Amino acid sequence: MTETDMAAWSGQAKDLHAYWRNLAPGDGLLPGRRHVEPMDIPALLPHIWLMDIAGDPRDSRYRLIGTAVTAGVGKDYTGLTLRDAHPASADDPAALGFLKTVAETREPLWYRGPPRFQHQKDVAELENLVLPLASDGTTVDMLLGLSVFFRNDGTQVV
Repeated sequence: MTETDMAAWSGQAKDLHAYWRNLAPGDGLLPGRRHVEPMDIPALLPHIWLMDIAGDPRDSRYRLIGTAVTAGVGKDYTGLTLRDAHPASADDPAALGFLKTVAETREPLWYRGPPRFQHQKDVAELENLVLPLASDGTTVDMLLGLSVFFRNDGTQVV
């Protein structure tokens, strides 16, 4: 990913990406959950979510959801599978493909646009950054995500 690719990213997304990139143990290995120290990124924590990856993306489970994410979606999905958290949208190929792509390619993905799942009515657009984590450095077993929500006028919701 180049700086040009990141020009449209929010400051929060740029900060999390830089933090994640600096966590990598080297030799092409990915950082794992054990490398993420929440106290290093306190300003980002409300926008952070963690998801345990399952073979079927719909069975992937939200491990943690920050307060701004909970406010933006209107519910705390901590502990729920993607299927249980978003039953009407859990078969959306775009959403499932996004998570699967990060797990398979071991590369970050960024999105800004209309929400794919149900959100609070004042959320017109969201930004998601999804970063792979691997406890063994190779096999993605968790996703570190950041979600930022925007109104129609482009101002941040939370």
